[in-house]
Amino acid sequence: MSSSPSTRSGSKGSDSQKINRRDRLEWRVWPIYDGDFYAWMLLFGMMILAAAATWLTGRLEIGLLTFCLLLLTTWQFFVPITYQAHFDGIQRRIFRRWLRLPWQRIRTYRVFPNGVFLSLQSSGQTAEALRGTFIPFGTRMSAIVKRRLCGFLETQLGEQK
Repeated sequence: MSSSPSTRSGSKGSDSQKINRRDRLEWRVWPIYDGDFYAWMLLFGMMILAAAATWLTGRLEIGLLTFCLLLLTTWQFFVPITYQAHFDGIQRRIFRRWLRLPWQRIRTYRVFPNGVFLSLQSSGQTAEALRGTFIPFGTRMSAIVKRRLCGFLETQLGEQK
């Protein structure tokens, strides 16, 4: 996990507070490697469900299939994901592929203790959670990442409501 120092300056709301092209925040999230309690509990729960499927059906193949399907749906807990916030938007790198979310597409955001939810809708509908992106802060240096990422969001999108 790494982050570069901020070079933003100026008063709130002024044009000088726009994000400079050199400003960038980069961090890596890998819950199972970083020892995240919830990631380990998820893995333990998946093993229990697979064992229960094996016991209930009496077939090892069903248990292995259950574990593989659960692993397929929760794969983001088990691979490293690199995030970057910069002047153009937020990018995440998964398996050497960059996925970019430009600032213009983000309508609202909500900050949680472990990450920030970026919504692509501003209507507040129930399906909003399905059309947004959750960006975790990670376990290492999470306070620094939270402060800097919230600074990027406030600069680009305004104050949180």
